[in-house]
Amino acid sequence: PLSLRELSSILGERQREIHEYGIPVVRPFLLEIEGQYAFYHASFHDFVVREVLYEDELSDYHRLLADWLLGPSGRNHDYYWTSLSHHLFESGRMDELERVVTRDFVAEKIRRSGYAVLEDVELLSRALLIADDPVVVERCVTLVEELRDIVACGMIIHSSQFPGGQPVIYDQGDLLAVGNRLHDGGRAADRISGGKYMG
Repeated sequence: PLSLRELSSILGERQREIHEYGIPVVRPFLLEIEGQYAFYHASFHDFVVREVLYEDELSDYHRLLADWLLGPSGRNHDYYWTSLSHHLFESGRMDELERVVTRDFVAEKIRRSGYAVLEDVELLSRALLIADDPVVVERCVTLVEELRDIVACGMIIHSSQFPGGQPVIYDQGDLLAVGNRLHDGGRAADRISGGKYMG
């Protein structure tokens, strides 16, 4: 969901213009929650992408969103972490995607979103393949090894995987214990309390 102020910032239009002329046109397809707008259903987004926008327009909108996310307030928005790589890739900004998807970015994304970080790794790999970069395999392997190291060192396990939904930092022993018990149908997570494995 995006607020009127955020939409104004992304599109470079005054809030009044968006509120009076933009929102009413698509109002039947929007869900408004506490002053923020989102598509009512994902199928409407799919329809707009497939049927309403031309390919060059779609790329332009990805560019606008990437610019906004890379701006001063973008990093503080959850949407930065969930969608920046996607918008950079779809707008053809492969060099920027390479600069963004770093070890630090991957570590923070794991903390915030768990395995959703794999989309960023995939997009970076695809960007490197498109660029026909001779070090593509080495770069991708390095990134995957860094991803594995971040998880194996126990930096973070995503909060949604545990009761109470609080982010918890685990050490390597804790993670190995959990990993060794995952075969028990996921019940290992029920025995984790206060950052220590209770099995």
